[in-house]
Amino acid sequence: MFEHDLFISYSHIDNERLHDSLHGWIDLLHKRLEIRLNMLLGRRSRIWRDRRLDGVTTFSPALIAELSKAALLVCVLSPRYINSDWCLKELDVFHNLAVQNGMATIGNKLRIFKAIKTPIKLEEHPQVLQTVLGYEFYSLDPATDHFREFGYDAGADRDPRYWDRLEDLAQDIKNLIEQFIAQACGAANRPSGKTIYLAETTSDLSEERDHIRRELQLNGHQVLPDKPLLLSQHLRDEINRCLAESVLSVHLVGASRAFVPEDESKSLLEIQHELAAARSQSSDFSQIIWLPAGLDSSNEHQRKFIEELLNHSGVTKGTELLQTKLEDLKTFIHEKLNPVKPPAEPRPSADGNGANRPALVYLICDQTDFDAVAPIEDYLDKLGFEVLSLAGDIDPQTHKENLLLCDAALTYCGAATDSWLSLKKTDLIKLSGYGRTKPMLAKAFYITAPQTAGKERFRIQDGLVIKNYGEFSPASLNPFIEQIERAKGARQ
Repeated sequence: MFEHDLFISYSHIDNERLHDSLHGWIDLLHKRLEIRLNMLLGRRSRIWRDRRLDGVTTFSPALIAELSKAALLVCVLSPRYINSDWCLKELDVFHNLAVQNGMATIGNKLRIFKAIKTPIKLEEHPQVLQTVLGYEFYSLDPATDHFREFGYDAGADRDPRYWDRLEDLAQDIKNLIEQFIAQACGAANRPSGKTIYLAETTSDLSEERDHIRRELQLNGHQVLPDKPLLLSQHLRDEINRCLAESVLSVHLVGASRAFVPEDESKSLLEIQHELAAARSQSSDFSQIIWLPAGLDSSNEHQRKFIEELLNHSGVTKGTELLQTKLEDLKTFIHEKLNPVKPPAEPRPSADGNGANRPALVYLICDQTDFDAVAPIEDYLDKLGFEVLSLAGDIDPQTHKENLLLCDAALTYCGAATDSWLSLKKTDLIKLSGYGRTKPMLAKAFYITAPQTAGKERFRIQDGLVIKNYGEFSPASLNPFIEQIERAKGARQ
Protein backbone atom coordinates (compact mmCIF):
# COMPACT_ATOMS: atom_id res chain seq x y z
CA MET A 1 0.00 0.00 0.00
CA PHE A 2 2.85 2.38 0.88
CA GLU A 3 6.45 2.40 -0.29
CA HIS A 4 7.71 3.81 3.04
CA ASP A 5 6.77 2.55 6.48
CA LEU A 6 7.98 5.81 7.95
CA PHE A 7 8.88 9.37 6.98
CA ILE A 8 11.07 11.23 9.51
CA SER A 9 10.37 14.96 9.61
CA TYR A 10 13.05 16.95 11.42
CA SER A 11 15.05 20.14 11.53
CA HIS A 12 18.55 19.67 10.15
CA ILE A 13 20.04 21.79 12.91
CA ASP A 14 19.06 18.99 15.33
CA ASN A 15 21.30 16.62 13.39
CA GLU A 16 24.44 18.68 13.83
CA ARG A 17 27.18 16.80 15.65
CA LEU A 18 27.76 17.65 19.28
CA HIS A 19 30.84 16.89 21.40
CA ASP A 20 32.76 15.75 18.30
CA SER A 21 30.32 12.87 17.85
CA LEU A 22 30.75 10.81 14.70
CA HIS A 23 27.00 10.85 14.06
CA GLY A 24 24.18 13.33 14.46
CA TRP A 25 21.15 12.75 16.70
CA ILE A 26 18.80 12.20 13.74
CA ASP A 27 21.27 9.93 11.92
CA LEU A 28 21.38 7.62 14.92
CA LEU A 29 17.61 7.74 15.47
CA HIS A 30 17.07 6.77 11.83
CA LYS A 31 19.60 3.95 11.91
CA ARG A 32 18.47 2.52 15.25
CA LEU A 33 14.77 2.69 14.41
CA GLU A 34 15.46 0.92 11.14
CA ILE A 35 17.38 -1.91 12.81
CA ARG A 36 14.84 -2.35 15.62
CA LEU A 37 11.86 -2.29 13.26
CA ASN A 38 13.57 -4.92 11.11
CA MET A 39 13.61 -7.17 14.17
CA LEU A 40 10.06 -6.36 15.31
CA LEU A 41 8.43 -6.64 11.88
CA GLY A 42 10.46 -9.65 10.76
CA ARG A 43 11.30 -7.92 7.49
CA ARG A 44 13.27 -4.95 6.20
CA SER A 45 11.66 -1.70 7.30
CA ARG A 46 11.51 1.25 4.92
CA ILE A 47 12.31 4.65 6.42
CA TRP A 48 12.71 7.85 4.37
CA ARG A 49 13.87 11.34 5.28
CA ASP A 50 14.99 14.38 3.34
CA ARG A 51 18.75 14.71 3.80
CA ARG A 52 18.98 18.12 2.11
CA LEU A 53 19.44 21.29 4.14
CA ASP A 54 16.07 22.90 4.78
CA GLY A 55 15.63 26.23 3.09
CA VAL A 56 18.17 25.53 0.34
CA THR A 57 15.59 24.37 -2.16
CA THR A 58 11.89 24.99 -2.57
CA PHE A 59 9.30 22.57 -1.25
CA SER A 60 9.11 20.45 -4.39
CA PRO A 61 6.44 18.11 -5.80
CA ALA A 62 9.01 15.33 -5.41
CA LEU A 63 9.00 15.77 -1.63
CA ILE A 64 5.20 15.81 -1.57
CA ALA A 65 5.30 12.54 -3.49
CA GLU A 66 7.57 10.97 -0.88
CA LEU A 67 5.23 12.10 1.91
CA SER A 68 2.28 10.53 0.10
CA LYS A 69 4.16 7.21 -0.05
CA ALA A 70 4.62 7.00 3.74
CA ALA A 71 2.34 5.02 6.05
CA LEU A 72 3.42 6.95 9.15
CA LEU A 73 5.17 10.20 10.02
CA VAL A 74 7.60 10.78 12.90
CA CYS A 75 8.16 14.43 13.81
CA VAL A 76 11.25 15.21 15.89
CA LEU A 77 10.10 18.21 17.91
CA SER A 78 12.53 20.88 19.02
CA PRO A 79 12.51 24.69 19.25
CA ARG A 80 13.86 24.86 15.69
CA TYR A 81 11.21 22.44 14.37
CA ILE A 82 8.23 24.50 15.49
CA ASN A 83 9.83 27.64 14.00
CA SER A 84 10.72 26.03 10.69
CA ASP A 85 8.32 26.69 7.83
CA TRP A 86 9.83 23.70 6.02
CA CYS A 87 9.17 21.27 8.88
CA LEU A 88 5.66 22.56 9.48
CA LYS A 89 4.97 22.25 5.76
CA GLU A 90 5.99 18.56 5.83
CA LEU A 91 3.62 17.98 8.75
CA ASP A 92 0.73 19.85 7.12
CA VAL A 93 1.15 18.13 3.75
CA PHE A 94 1.24 14.65 5.31
CA HIS A 95 -1.81 15.32 7.48
CA ASN A 96 -3.81 16.93 4.68
CA LEU A 97 -3.04 14.06 2.29
CA ALA A 98 -4.15 11.57 4.94
CA VAL A 99 -7.39 13.47 5.57
CA GLN A 100 -8.12 13.76 1.83
CA ASN A 101 -7.66 10.00 1.44
CA GLY A 102 -9.92 9.27 4.41
CA MET A 103 -7.01 7.62 6.23
CA ALA A 104 -5.97 10.18 8.85
CA THR A 105 -6.28 7.66 11.67
CA ILE A 106 -5.79 3.96 12.27
CA GLY A 107 -8.48 2.94 14.69
CA ASN A 108 -8.44 5.95 17.01
CA LYS A 109 -4.74 6.76 16.55
CA LEU A 110 -3.35 9.47 14.31
CA ARG A 111 -0.74 8.28 11.81
CA ILE A 112 1.77 10.73 13.31
CA PHE A 113 4.27 10.20 16.12
CA LYS A 114 6.20 12.91 17.89
CA ALA A 115 9.66 12.29 19.31
CA ILE A 116 10.40 15.26 21.56
CA LYS A 117 14.13 15.94 21.57
CA THR A 118 13.95 19.21 23.51
CA PRO A 119 11.03 20.23 25.77
CA ILE A 120 8.41 22.57 24.34
CA LYS A 121 5.21 23.65 26.04
CA LEU A 122 2.24 21.65 24.78
CA GLU A 123 0.36 24.76 23.66
CA GLU A 124 3.33 25.58 21.39
CA HIS A 125 3.19 22.22 19.61
CA PRO A 126 1.62 22.31 16.14
CA GLN A 127 -2.12 22.01 16.68
CA VAL A 128 -2.45 18.62 15.03
CA LEU A 129 0.19 17.22 17.42
CA GLN A 130 -1.36 18.51 20.64
CA THR A 131 -3.50 15.38 20.99
CA VAL A 132 -0.65 12.98 20.14
CA LEU A 133 1.31 11.24 22.88
CA GLY A 134 4.96 12.24 22.82
CA TYR A 135 8.14 10.24 23.36
CA GLU A 136 10.29 12.51 25.51
CA PHE A 137 14.04 12.06 25.09
CA TYR A 138 14.86 14.20 28.10
CA SER A 139 14.24 14.49 31.84
CA LEU A 140 12.90 17.57 33.59
CA ASP A 141 13.75 18.72 37.09
CA PRO A 142 10.49 20.24 38.42
CA ALA A 143 12.34 22.06 41.20
CA THR A 144 14.60 24.06 38.86
CA ASP A 145 12.68 23.67 35.58
CA HIS A 146 15.97 22.61 33.98
CA PHE A 147 16.08 19.67 31.58
CA ARG A 148 18.71 17.21 30.42
CA GLU A 149 18.52 15.43 27.08
CA PHE A 150 19.16 11.69 27.39
CA GLY A 151 22.61 10.56 26.34
CA TYR A 152 22.41 8.74 23.02
CA ASP A 153 25.83 7.11 22.91
CA ALA A 154 26.15 3.34 22.83
CA GLY A 155 28.63 1.30 24.81
CA ALA A 156 29.20 0.68 28.50
CA ASP A 157 28.15 4.19 29.55
CA ARG A 158 24.96 4.34 27.53
CA ASP A 159 21.92 6.04 29.04
CA PRO A 160 19.20 3.38 29.53
CA ARG A 161 16.48 6.03 29.44
CA TYR A 162 17.30 6.86 25.82
CA TRP A 163 17.13 3.21 24.82
CA ASP A 164 13.87 2.63 26.72
CA ARG A 165 12.28 5.57 24.92
CA LEU A 166 13.60 4.37 21.57
CA GLU A 167 12.15 0.92 22.27
CA ASP A 168 8.77 2.42 23.17
CA LEU A 169 8.73 4.40 19.94
CA ALA A 170 9.79 1.41 17.82
CA GLN A 171 7.23 -0.95 19.35
CA ASP A 172 4.37 1.53 18.98
CA ILE A 173 5.34 2.16 15.35
CA LYS A 174 5.43 -1.59 14.75
CA ASN A 175 2.00 -2.04 16.35
CA LEU A 176 0.46 0.76 14.29
CA ILE A 177 1.94 -0.63 11.07
CA GLU A 178 0.40 -4.01 11.85
CA GLN A 179 -2.94 -2.39 12.71
CA PHE A 180 -2.77 -0.51 9.42
CA ILE A 181 -2.31 -3.78 7.55
CA ALA A 182 -5.10 -5.44 9.55
CA GLN A 183 -7.44 -2.51 8.88
CA ALA A 184 -6.70 -2.66 5.17
CA CYS A 185 -7.52 -6.38 5.22
CA GLY A 186 -10.72 -5.79 7.17
CA ALA A 187 -9.40 -7.38 10.37
CA ALA A 188 -9.94 -6.07 13.89
CA ASN A 189 -7.42 -3.44 14.86
CA ARG A 190 -7.87 -3.23 18.61
CA PRO A 191 -5.58 -5.04 21.05
CA SER A 192 -6.83 -8.48 22.03
CA GLY A 193 -6.39 -7.91 25.77
CA LYS A 194 -8.17 -5.66 28.24
CA THR A 195 -8.29 -1.88 28.57
CA ILE A 196 -6.46 -0.30 31.50
CA TYR A 197 -6.42 3.30 32.64
CA LEU A 198 -2.81 4.07 33.59
CA ALA A 199 -3.07 7.39 35.40
CA GLU A 200 -0.80 10.25 34.45
CA THR A 201 1.76 10.72 37.21
CA THR A 202 4.52 13.10 38.26
CA SER A 203 8.01 13.33 36.76
CA ASP A 204 9.63 11.42 39.64
CA LEU A 205 7.69 8.30 38.62
CA SER A 206 7.52 8.79 34.85
CA GLU A 207 10.04 6.00 34.16
CA GLU A 208 8.12 3.56 36.38
CA ARG A 209 4.91 4.45 34.54
CA ASP A 210 6.65 3.82 31.22
CA HIS A 211 7.74 0.37 32.43
CA ILE A 212 4.17 -0.52 33.41
CA ARG A 213 2.73 0.78 30.14
CA ARG A 214 5.32 -1.11 28.08
CA GLU A 215 4.64 -4.40 29.84
CA LEU A 216 0.86 -4.04 29.54
CA GLN A 217 1.11 -3.38 25.82
CA LEU A 218 3.53 -6.29 25.33
CA ASN A 219 0.85 -8.52 26.83
CA GLY A 220 -1.77 -7.29 24.37
CA HIS A 221 -3.62 -4.80 26.55
CA GLN A 222 -4.78 -1.33 25.54
CA VAL A 223 -3.57 1.51 27.75
CA LEU A 224 -5.50 4.76 28.23
CA PRO A 225 -5.18 7.69 28.01
CA ASP A 226 -3.63 7.20 24.59
CA LYS A 227 -3.23 10.93 24.01
CA PRO A 228 -2.34 13.86 26.28
CA LEU A 229 -5.03 14.91 28.73
CA LEU A 230 -6.11 18.41 27.80
CA LEU A 231 -6.00 20.52 30.95
CA SER A 232 -9.25 22.37 30.22
CA GLN A 233 -12.82 22.44 31.41
CA HIS A 234 -13.31 19.09 29.63
CA LEU A 235 -10.57 17.35 31.64
CA ARG A 236 -12.93 15.44 33.95
CA ASP A 237 -15.15 14.40 31.04
CA GLU A 238 -12.13 13.00 29.19
CA ILE A 239 -10.88 11.08 32.24
CA ASN A 240 -14.35 9.66 32.85
CA ARG A 241 -14.60 8.58 29.22
CA CYS A 242 -11.32 6.67 29.47
CA LEU A 243 -12.31 5.14 32.82
CA ALA A 244 -15.65 4.01 31.41
CA GLU A 245 -13.80 1.99 28.73
CA SER A 246 -11.43 0.42 31.28
CA VAL A 247 -11.70 -2.53 33.63
CA LEU A 248 -8.84 -1.38 35.86
CA SER A 249 -7.02 1.82 36.75
CA VAL A 250 -3.46 2.00 38.06
CA HIS A 251 -2.21 5.08 39.95
CA LEU A 252 1.46 5.66 40.81
CA VAL A 253 1.86 8.13 43.68
CA GLY A 254 5.25 9.73 44.27
CA ALA A 255 6.81 12.47 46.38
CA SER A 256 6.12 15.33 43.95
CA ARG A 257 2.80 17.05 43.66
CA ALA A 258 1.19 16.90 40.24
CA PHE A 259 0.17 19.94 38.23
CA VAL A 260 -3.04 21.67 39.40
CA PRO A 261 -5.24 22.40 36.36
CA GLU A 262 -6.88 25.77 35.95
CA ASP A 263 -10.13 26.20 37.91
CA GLU A 264 -9.29 23.16 40.05
CA SER A 265 -8.20 23.00 43.67
CA LYS A 266 -6.87 19.46 43.36
CA SER A 267 -3.84 18.17 41.44
CA LEU A 268 -4.18 16.04 38.32
CA LEU A 269 -3.12 13.01 40.39
CA GLU A 270 -5.89 13.63 42.94
CA ILE A 271 -8.53 14.26 40.27
CA GLN A 272 -7.75 10.95 38.54
CA HIS A 273 -7.89 9.10 41.87
CA GLU A 274 -11.20 10.73 42.82
CA LEU A 275 -12.87 9.82 39.51
CA ALA A 276 -11.46 6.28 39.53
CA ALA A 277 -12.67 5.79 43.11
CA ALA A 278 -16.19 6.73 41.97
CA ARG A 279 -15.90 4.33 39.03
CA SER A 280 -14.73 1.52 41.33
CA GLN A 281 -18.20 1.36 42.87
CA SER A 282 -19.09 -0.64 39.79
CA SER A 283 -18.53 -4.41 39.94
CA ASP A 284 -16.79 -4.47 36.55
CA PHE A 285 -13.97 -2.12 37.58
CA SER A 286 -11.21 -1.98 40.17
CA GLN A 287 -8.48 0.46 41.15
CA ILE A 288 -4.84 -0.07 42.18
CA ILE A 289 -2.89 2.65 44.00
CA TRP A 290 0.86 2.11 44.31
CA LEU A 291 3.29 4.00 46.51
CA PRO A 292 7.02 3.24 46.73
CA ALA A 293 8.03 1.76 50.08
CA GLY A 294 9.07 4.42 52.61
CA LEU A 295 7.58 7.24 50.54
CA ASP A 296 7.81 10.74 52.02
CA SER A 297 7.25 14.17 50.51
CA SER A 298 8.56 17.63 51.25
CA ASN A 299 5.45 19.11 49.65
CA GLU A 300 2.85 19.72 52.36
CA HIS A 301 -0.16 19.17 50.11
CA GLN A 302 1.27 15.96 48.63
CA ARG A 303 2.23 14.67 52.08
CA LYS A 304 -1.35 15.18 53.25
CA PHE A 305 -2.67 13.33 50.19
CA ILE A 306 -0.28 10.41 50.88
CA GLU A 307 -1.35 10.26 54.54
CA GLU A 308 -5.01 10.16 53.53
CA LEU A 309 -4.34 7.26 51.19
CA LEU A 310 -2.38 5.34 53.81
CA ASN A 311 -5.19 5.94 56.32
CA HIS A 312 -7.62 4.62 53.68
CA SER A 313 -9.50 7.91 53.62
CA GLY A 314 -11.30 8.01 50.28
CA VAL A 315 -10.12 4.49 49.39
CA THR A 316 -13.24 2.63 48.27
CA LYS A 317 -14.19 -1.03 48.33
CA GLY A 318 -12.90 -1.75 44.82
CA THR A 319 -9.46 -0.26 45.51
CA GLU A 320 -6.17 -2.02 46.32
CA LEU A 321 -3.46 0.04 48.03
CA LEU A 322 0.09 -1.30 47.65
CA GLN A 323 3.48 -0.26 49.03
CA THR A 324 5.79 -2.72 47.31
CA LYS A 325 8.62 -3.01 44.82
CA LEU A 326 7.75 -2.13 41.23
CA GLU A 327 8.17 -5.75 40.11
CA ASP A 328 5.64 -6.84 42.74
CA LEU A 329 3.22 -4.26 41.37
CA LYS A 330 3.65 -5.69 37.86
CA THR A 331 2.90 -9.18 39.13
CA PHE A 332 -0.16 -7.94 41.03
CA ILE A 333 -1.53 -6.17 37.94
CA HIS A 334 -1.00 -9.28 35.82
CA GLU A 335 -2.79 -11.49 38.32
CA LYS A 336 -5.59 -8.95 38.64
CA LEU A 337 -6.14 -9.00 34.89
CA ASN A 338 -5.75 -12.79 34.68
CA PRO A 339 -7.20 -14.21 37.90
CA VAL A 340 -6.24 -17.78 38.61
CA LYS A 341 -9.26 -20.04 38.54
CA PRO A 342 -9.54 -22.42 41.48
CA PRO A 343 -7.78 -25.48 40.11
CA ALA A 344 -10.07 -28.39 39.47
CA GLU A 345 -8.82 -31.64 40.85
CA PRO A 346 -7.06 -33.27 37.91
CA ARG A 347 -9.05 -36.31 36.85
CA PRO A 348 -6.90 -39.42 36.57
CA SER A 349 -6.04 -40.61 33.09
CA ALA A 350 -5.58 -44.21 32.17
CA ASP A 351 -2.23 -45.55 31.08
CA GLY A 352 -1.73 -48.32 28.59
CA ASN A 353 -2.51 -50.98 31.20
CA GLY A 354 -5.70 -49.30 32.36
CA ALA A 355 -4.28 -48.11 35.70
CA ASN A 356 -5.18 -44.63 36.90
CA ARG A 357 -2.46 -42.00 37.26
CA PRO A 358 -2.07 -38.18 37.06
CA ALA A 359 -1.50 -36.67 33.63
CA LEU A 360 2.21 -36.58 32.79
CA VAL A 361 3.43 -33.21 31.51
CA TYR A 362 6.78 -33.10 29.71
CA LEU A 363 8.31 -29.68 30.41
CA ILE A 364 10.81 -29.08 27.61
CA CYS A 365 13.52 -26.43 27.88
CA ASP A 366 17.05 -25.64 26.82
CA GLN A 367 19.91 -25.88 29.32
CA THR A 368 20.04 -22.06 29.50
CA ASP A 369 16.42 -21.98 30.73
CA PHE A 370 16.53 -24.93 33.13
CA ASP A 371 16.50 -22.77 36.28
CA ALA A 372 13.88 -20.39 34.85
CA VAL A 373 11.25 -23.16 34.45
CA ALA A 374 11.28 -24.01 38.18
CA PRO A 375 8.20 -21.83 39.02
CA ILE A 376 6.22 -23.51 36.22
CA GLU A 377 7.28 -26.96 37.38
CA ASP A 378 6.29 -26.13 40.97
CA TYR A 379 2.91 -24.78 39.91
CA LEU A 380 2.03 -27.81 37.77
CA ASP A 381 3.10 -30.07 40.62
CA LYS A 382 0.78 -28.22 43.02
CA LEU A 383 -2.11 -28.80 40.60
CA GLY A 384 -1.51 -32.53 40.83
CA PHE A 385 0.22 -33.16 37.52
CA GLU A 386 3.21 -35.45 37.17
CA VAL A 387 5.97 -33.28 35.71
CA LEU A 388 8.94 -34.54 33.77
CA SER A 389 11.53 -31.76 33.48
CA LEU A 390 15.03 -32.49 32.26
CA ALA A 391 17.91 -30.23 31.23
CA GLY A 392 17.97 -29.40 27.55
CA ASP A 393 21.21 -31.24 26.83
CA ILE A 394 19.70 -34.73 27.25
CA ASP A 395 20.43 -37.13 24.43
CA PRO A 396 17.99 -37.16 21.47
CA GLN A 397 16.82 -40.71 22.15
CA THR A 398 15.73 -39.86 25.70
CA HIS A 399 13.95 -36.78 24.37
CA LYS A 400 12.03 -38.91 21.84
CA GLU A 401 11.10 -41.43 24.53
CA ASN A 402 9.75 -38.64 26.72
CA LEU A 403 7.62 -37.37 23.82
CA LEU A 404 6.18 -40.87 23.38
CA LEU A 405 5.53 -41.30 27.09
CA CYS A 406 3.96 -37.97 28.13
CA ASP A 407 0.30 -36.97 28.06
CA ALA A 408 1.04 -33.30 27.31
CA ALA A 409 4.08 -31.25 26.29
CA LEU A 410 4.94 -27.71 27.37
CA THR A 411 7.98 -26.14 25.66
CA TYR A 412 9.57 -23.17 27.42
CA CYS A 413 11.67 -20.66 25.45
CA GLY A 414 13.33 -17.72 27.17
CA ALA A 415 17.10 -17.47 26.73
CA ALA A 416 17.09 -20.25 24.12
CA THR A 417 17.69 -19.25 20.50
CA ASP A 418 15.06 -18.90 17.79
CA SER A 419 16.61 -21.87 15.98
CA TRP A 420 16.21 -24.04 19.11
CA LEU A 421 12.54 -23.01 19.26
CA SER A 422 12.07 -24.01 15.63
CA LEU A 423 13.69 -27.42 16.25
CA LYS A 424 11.31 -28.16 19.14
CA LYS A 425 8.36 -27.32 16.91
CA THR A 426 9.72 -29.78 14.33
CA ASP A 427 9.94 -32.49 17.02
CA LEU A 428 6.23 -32.14 17.74
CA ILE A 429 5.34 -32.20 14.06
CA LYS A 430 7.30 -35.47 13.69
CA LEU A 431 5.58 -37.26 16.58
CA SER A 432 3.92 -39.85 14.38
CA GLY A 433 7.27 -40.55 12.75
CA TYR A 434 8.71 -41.25 16.20
CA GLY A 435 6.02 -43.91 16.67
CA ARG A 436 3.39 -42.07 18.70
CA THR A 437 -0.14 -43.11 17.77
CA LYS A 438 -2.17 -41.53 20.62
CA PRO A 439 -2.78 -37.76 20.39
CA MET A 440 -1.47 -35.61 23.22
CA LEU A 441 -3.94 -33.99 25.56
CA ALA A 442 -2.30 -30.63 24.88
CA LYS A 443 0.77 -29.09 23.26
CA ALA A 444 1.92 -25.58 24.12
CA PHE A 445 4.88 -23.25 23.76
CA TYR A 446 5.51 -20.84 26.62
CA ILE A 447 7.52 -17.90 25.19
CA THR A 448 9.05 -15.28 27.45
CA ALA A 449 11.72 -12.56 27.47
CA PRO A 450 13.88 -11.56 25.71
CA GLN A 451 11.59 -10.62 22.85
CA THR A 452 12.93 -11.51 19.39
CA ALA A 453 11.65 -11.38 15.82
CA GLY A 454 11.57 -15.18 15.70
CA LYS A 455 9.44 -15.37 18.84
CA GLU A 456 7.03 -12.74 17.56
CA ARG A 457 6.52 -14.66 14.30
CA PHE A 458 6.30 -18.10 15.92
CA ARG A 459 3.12 -20.09 15.14
CA ILE A 460 1.97 -23.70 15.46
CA GLN A 461 -1.24 -25.02 13.91
CA ASP A 462 -2.21 -27.72 16.41
CA GLY A 463 -0.95 -26.25 19.66
CA LEU A 464 -1.04 -23.23 21.93
CA VAL A 465 1.42 -20.33 21.89
CA ILE A 466 1.54 -18.49 25.22
CA LYS A 467 3.56 -15.26 25.12
CA ASN A 468 4.39 -13.64 28.44
CA TYR A 469 7.36 -11.26 28.37
CA GLY A 470 6.86 -10.25 32.00
CA GLU A 471 7.18 -12.12 35.29
CA PHE A 472 5.72 -15.64 35.43
CA SER A 473 2.08 -15.65 36.48
CA PRO A 474 0.14 -18.88 37.13
CA ALA A 475 -2.80 -17.40 35.22
CA SER A 476 -0.77 -17.48 31.99
CA LEU A 477 -0.91 -21.31 32.08
CA ASN A 478 -4.72 -21.42 32.26
CA PRO A 479 -5.22 -22.08 28.51
CA PHE A 480 -2.81 -25.05 28.64
CA ILE A 481 -4.37 -26.54 31.79
CA GLU A 482 -7.92 -26.05 30.49
CA GLN A 483 -7.05 -27.80 27.24
CA ILE A 484 -5.70 -30.78 29.17
CA GLU A 485 -8.89 -30.96 31.26
CA ARG A 486 -11.15 -30.70 28.18
CA ALA A 487 -9.24 -33.40 26.33
CA LYS A 488 -9.30 -35.73 29.35
CA GLY A 489 -13.04 -35.18 29.77
CA ALA A 490 -13.66 -35.99 26.11
CA ARG A 491 -11.79 -39.29 26.44
CA GLN A 492 -13.73 -40.49 29.46
